[in-house]
Amino acid sequence: MKIDYKTLLVEGPTEEIIIRGILQKLNPSKDIFIVNCGSVTNIPFYQKVYRKFAIKTHIICDTDEQISEGLDEFFNPIFLAGIQSAIYREHNVNCKNVPKLGGLLRTNSTTFEVAHKEPSIDERLRFSDHFIDSHGKPFNANRYWVEILEPNFESEQINEVPIVSFLKEIIDFEWT
Repeated sequence: MKIDYKTLLVEGPTEEIIIRGILQKLNPSKDIFIVNCGSVTNIPFYQKVYRKFAIKTHIICDTDEQISEGLDEFFNPIFLAGIQSAIYREHNVNCKNVPKLGGLLRTNSTTFEVAHKEPSIDERLRFSDHFIDSHGKPFNANRYWVEILEPNFESEQINEVPIVSFLKEIIDFEWT
């Protein structure tokens, strides 16, 4: 029996909390195993370990103000500086591996919160300026899901939200 799943490496609890909510709404046909790496700096370690076991992975992380130098042949952003360069290099190795282990690398510019406050996102779906930083990122991520995204999930503008569009891309991704 072959298990059909996708593995998604994320920076931390913010992405993990939101993605779990989105997955409940989307109910994809494949299981998505979310790995909270605890920090963006831990992602390359997970990439190396998963490569040793031939586990296919996708990644969502922040750019932390690093600039993408364009897209590679797999349509993933190229980073030449910061921890994002290490993530990109490991991901590129995984994409070129036989069999291919690297899927999609998607990034929030510059952080999750900043990317989800962009004016291009319908104002009903933006990360709220009223969330209090001292409450912590996991608490605010849960509020963002419960108070903003979930009640508006059926809106036509939901695909403007980066984490939603990233996850839909990952769900639709086919390994070649």
